[in-house]
Amino acid sequence: MHEDTDFKIDLESKSVSLTEGGIAKAEKYFNLKNLYDTDNTALTHHLDQALRANFIMLRDKDYVVSDGEVLIVDSFTGRVMEGRRYSDGLHQAIEAKEGVDIQEESKTMANITYQNMFRMYDKLAGMTGTARTEIEEFREIYNMEVISVPTNK
Repeated sequence: MHEDTDFKIDLESKSVSLTEGGIAKAEKYFNLKNLYDTDNTALTHHLDQALRANFIMLRDKDYVVSDGEVLIVDSFTGRVMEGRRYSDGLHQAIEAKEGVDIQEESKTMANITYQNMFRMYDKLAGMTGTARTEIEEFREIYNMEVISVPTNK
């Protein structure tokens, strides 16, 4: 854990927060009596995202900048995730940090689980080498039977 006079960083949990000194500076800068008053919820959220963008999110590790755009890097594969954006203003805070055009936040209009999406189809079929271990799931969720095919067929 790294601690500055104004904030403390925990890279293990990818968190950053203001210290008492940081809170006092923010209250003075924004001319507030209490930074954490409920009237200041939006401001504290933006401050938290700005701290995360500047001290937790690392260029060329968590994201890359390409053609004036911030692109997320998948932490498991190391591949750029085209079309994906961080939520809750974090992406905009990173864009501000990197000096690129700040794009409007995208909104999720609906979501669906894979199971429910697959149920929308009249016919389902598939082939895999690992279905045998999930026989119950196929029966309960999709009303499908699993048939084993010998490897020589």
